[in-house]
Amino acid sequence: MKIKISPEPPRRSAHSRTDDGFRRERHLSDQIGRDALAAATESAIRLRQARQRSDSRLAGEREESSQALLREQSARDLAAAALAEREKLLAVFGHDMKSLLSVLSMHAELSASHSRGSPEGLKNVRRIAGQMDRLISNLLDFARLREGKFHVVFDKRNASEIVKEAVNVFRPIASARALSLEAKLPGKELPVRVDSDRIFQVLSNLFSNAIKITPRGGQISVTAARQERQVQFAVRDTGRGIAETDLERIFNPYCQVGRGESRGLGLGLFISRSIIQAHGGRIWAESRLGTGTTFYFTVPGADRTRPGRTDRAEASES
Repeated sequence: MKIKISPEPPRRSAHSRTDDGFRRERHLSDQIGRDALAAATESAIRLRQARQRSDSRLAGEREESSQALLREQSARDLAAAALAEREKLLAVFGHDMKSLLSVLSMHAELSASHSRGSPEGLKNVRRIAGQMDRLISNLLDFARLREGKFHVVFDKRNASEIVKEAVNVFRPIASARALSLEAKLPGKELPVRVDSDRIFQVLSNLFSNAIKITPRGGQISVTAARQERQVQFAVRDTGRGIAETDLERIFNPYCQVGRGESRGLGLGLFISRSIIQAHGGRIWAESRLGTGTTFYFTVPGADRTRPGRTDRAEASES
């Protein structure tokens, strides 16, 4: 029996084994490097994204902080402006009231020095009391406008009657300054739906201004006439007039009628405009320097709303 002996595989040299080891190590090293590079790249991407989110959040916080600072500064500016406005208003109000009270006290003393008092002295006292009342009323109305609490209550009236009432009150004041105050009204009624006390207030403000700026011997007139569905009032004077550039400005708060006029709160025309706007009408002035001024305002006729109804409307500041 023959035994077959297989030849042994050729033995690899030590040098070949070393090359294989190097290759395995290099492959492993390359794999580790690739994995490390991938991990580093992913980490860099995550870090960049985290930084972007952080930068975005910080930018948003800075923007919110900036907006908050702007709002705070704006609130401070508004508060400072409101305080300055109030101080100015109170200073003018205090000055005018003190002046009127001084004159009132003087007339009271003169009346007290006579057993019965003079009729002229009593008229002066009433006139000054009326001026003080208008001053206080304008101040209170201005405060109501600022707070959004100003309103008008409508009722049906004859516009001619309201005009006559105002003329009767202010004619003695005009006469004391050698001025004529006349009303030119139609023979028939002019029905309107208005707050008659507020319209009387508008006429009072316009008459007061006209008397103040019209020189002695001048004339003041008031008319009322139907204009389609409205009734238009006009108060004309022969005063020094108003520059065309000031015809809109005079309706702003604290603006005085006429150049160089510093007395008064400067609220009469502003409040008058608010009253007329609350009625759904408009008020404006036409004038030329040296030729006098005419103030116009309109209110709705009575037929624009249902008769027998009382309405209340809020006046908005503009």
